[in-house]
Amino acid sequence: MLSDWPSNVSRVALRVLIIVLMNATPPDSAGPRFDAAFWRRAGPAIAALVLFIVFVVQNAESVKIRFLWWSITTPRIIVLLGAAVIGVLTWELVRALIRRREGR
Repeated sequence: MLSDWPSNVSRVALRVLIIVLMNATPPDSAGPRFDAAFWRRAGPAIAALVLFIVFVVQNAESVKIRFLWWSITTPRIIVLLGAAVIGVLTWELVRALIRRREGR
């Protein structure tokens, strides 16, 4: 199952790209319209998708994580994304506590 992991992520990324492209199409048009507004919306999403796929492929090898008496082997991308999510959640928690203390 983990050996198919990069290709599964690529499929999910492709589905996200399709959703972005479908949402960029005006509902009253007969087909997709590739004007400047479309590329302003889809261009950054396509670039981010390509960078994400490169990042996933480069970090697909397994690493062993040890913490106290626990040990787990997982793809490096999972560790990196997990650390990023923990960082974002910590930042949001601190920000909420600061706002609460200031009375906002």
